[in-house]
Amino acid sequence: HQTLEFWGKRKNNEIFPIEVKLNKGTYFGQDVVVAVARDITLRKKDEKRLKRSLDEKEAMVQEVHHRVKNNMQVVSSLLGLQSMYLDDNEVQNALQESQNRVQSMAMVHEKLYQSKNLSSIDMADYMHQIAHYLLDSYHLKSNQIKIIIKAEKVEMDIKTASPLGLIINELITNSLKYAFPDGKGELTLKISLINDCYHLTVSDDGVGLPDDFQLDSAETLGLQLVNRLVQQIRGSIEWDGSKGTAFIIKFPSKHLEG
Repeated sequence: HQTLEFWGKRKNNEIFPIEVKLNKGTYFGQDVVVAVARDITLRKKDEKRLKRSLDEKEAMVQEVHHRVKNNMQVVSSLLGLQSMYLDDNEVQNALQESQNRVQSMAMVHEKLYQSKNLSSIDMADYMHQIAHYLLDSYHLKSNQIKIIIKAEKVEMDIKTASPLGLIINELITNSLKYAFPDGKGELTLKISLINDCYHLTVSDDGVGLPDDFQLDSAETLGLQLVNRLVQQIRGSIEWDGSKGTAFIIKFPSKHLEG
């Protein structure tokens, strides 16, 4: 069968929408086409009302992401201003790292605000933005630390992207602070989907971790945060020190369902 839509005219010259359904059939042995027409004025009004409602909700969600992003940037700016009035380098570094964490979360909302699809963001683009923001934060240039991003077309919603962004932020920060004493090296971020499981790898070709390093008992706030966030996304984390340092995180693609 086939369905078509036309405009009809009533006796009072009012124009109205018509739906016509065409079906093949037989009548006294003859092939015929049966046409059934009906007035769809009410359906069209409902569709128009529903679209208007969806547009309004989309605008509201967009505005929420915009405001959250702006509020987080205010917090980030306050942390930056506060650090300018401190002489203690350790406290300054702690504030800078907190500022970077806030920025990584703000980027999620910025991406969603700018995206036509308000429910998910492109992870390759997000990882690229986090990495280059951190390079600027530590006053490094791309010709000093080369950033390589290998990502399939992976999109994630805010419930997954936000903790994952923090994980990426912490692991990149760890590499930038400790892996490259001479200020030069290579950082690789890779994410792919393998058998309903995402594999995220953050690796560097730096000096590597100490021989007695234990991820489970790491004392730094950054790695403790990584461990907790990996648990939040129901994932697992392991590391490889055979060439530089690589952290491999695996988590189910549908961990938030149900």
